[in-house]
Amino acid sequence: MVVSEELIEIIDSDIKTCELAIQRGNKDELWEVHSRLVSKYSNIIDGFAKNLQSLFYDESGNIKKQNLETMRQKLVLFKAMGYKNIFSSDAKGTQVSVNNVNQNTLLNNISFEDARNNIENMTALREEEINDIFEKIDEIEKLVLSTERKTKKWENSKYLRKYIYQIDSTTMATENELNGKVLLNTNLKLRKSDEPQILIYHTHGSEAYRGSRKGRKSDTVIGVGDVLTKRLEQKNIKVVHDRNIYDVKNGKEERSKAYNYAATAIEKNLKKYPSIQVVIDLHRDGVNESTKLVTRQNGKRMAQIMFFNGMSRTATNGNIKYLKNPNKQTNLAFSLQLQAQAALKYPGFTRKIYVKGYRYNLHYRGRSLLVEVGAQNNTLSEAKASMSLLAELLNNVLY
Repeated sequence: MVVSEELIEIIDSDIKTCELAIQRGNKDELWEVHSRLVSKYSNIIDGFAKNLQSLFYDESGNIKKQNLETMRQKLVLFKAMGYKNIFSSDAKGTQVSVNNVNQNTLLNNISFEDARNNIENMTALREEEINDIFEKIDEIEKLVLSTERKTKKWENSKYLRKYIYQIDSTTMATENELNGKVLLNTNLKLRKSDEPQILIYHTHGSEAYRGSRKGRKSDTVIGVGDVLTKRLEQKNIKVVHDRNIYDVKNGKEERSKAYNYAATAIEKNLKKYPSIQVVIDLHRDGVNESTKLVTRQNGKRMAQIMFFNGMSRTATNGNIKYLKNPNKQTNLAFSLQLQAQAALKYPGFTRKIYVKGYRYNLHYRGRSLLVEVGAQNNTLSEAKASMSLLAELLNNVLY
């Protein structure tokens, strides 16, 4: 087996970085190391981010410490196994480099007992090496069992209501509707196709950002949609981007009718492109000027994003009969799975999922999504920068 010296040095360095960050306990450092390692190794060691706890409510930094210890142990085991996939059918291993790592499952949906059996069958290992590796597997098994119990919280409706969702006072959601176990296990997977599968549009296309130049679509949320389209197409996902403005007619703002205008356009696009399975309405939020929706991910300033669901129900009058949404549960599954991915890979990137009373044209497809990208006091560059992560989240959940 050939292992690059670069890979050995990088993993040794990151193991040490984990240890130092845990020892120092600085919350900013813990956050930076956590985000960097998840981003770096999720595409190198399959299952690397599996069983990490959500960071949505981690003011003390203790959860980040626990996650870093889990990641450190996974790196130690990967190193102890000779930088190869011990869980593949080929115990002899494969060539490994930083950019080319065996894609078979590592620490993901495996039996720890099978792993121990595989190691015992590796005749090239000395007895003391085998015992050392067994100790590492025992440590990781304990950590995995511990974190699995904690990730069960996402299946608890009370936990979701407190930490994951922000439910507007004008509406309500039932326990069955916010059943995390059902929502997280809903199959949303698609197969990539040469036909368009995603429609991106903007109900409020005139929404702009701090420093946007008046009259330029590229400086509004439509320009942000241009970037999302590009990032998705770079992942070989075919996209239709509707760049029309629906909240301004004849030079006058008509936000109250924008959803009606947009609905007509959605129907035309779905008729023209019946292959579309995902419909995304990209918005920009409006907040108090003192509220700053900025996060730093992968070393870049980005606008935080917020997923938004409509319940077709008001708290006072109940279900709105003329706004039926047969796809509501799939809508909820879509946003929650994206939120879970974001919490795992890019903590701090998403705000709480906002739930409100009306339908917001989310009924046309099960995989319909309304996304608020930053707010009026974010810069255009911050909003556009966040689209690389949104594209990655969409790719991970859908494909």
